[in-house]
Order: sequence, then C-alpha cells, then structure tokens
Amino acid sequence: QEYTIEFVPKVRIEVAVTDAQVPRVIETLTRAAKTGSIGDGKIFVRDLSAAVRIRTGETGETAL
Repeated sequence: QEYTIEFVPKVRIEVAVTDAQVPRVIETLTRAAKTGSIGDGKIFVRDLSAAVRIRTGETGETAL
C-alpha cells in the first residue's frame, strides 16, 4: 500500500506576560489563529518563576 503524509507547517510562539495580561493574550491569540481547521494549534499557560532583564538588571514583572 502507498500513502502520502502531508505535514502541516508549524510555528512556535513564546510570550512572557504578567498574570493580569494572560486572559487578553489568550483571547488575542485565539482570535488571530482560529481557522476551524486541524492544526490551529494549542496555547499552554505556564508559571514563570523568574525574569531578569540583563541590560538593566530589572527583575520580576518589570523585566517583562
């Protein structure tokens, strides 16, 4: 038997935002990416234990 596998191109986007911004970012990404077809993607929300802006030394939410 012969068959063809067609791969769907994928893009990975990583965004670090404050907790307060999470709902808006999810809504925006969902609205922009949703086509209703297989391959629309997934959104994973994870805790970020620390953030440091190397240039200024800022930490936490101010580094975002």
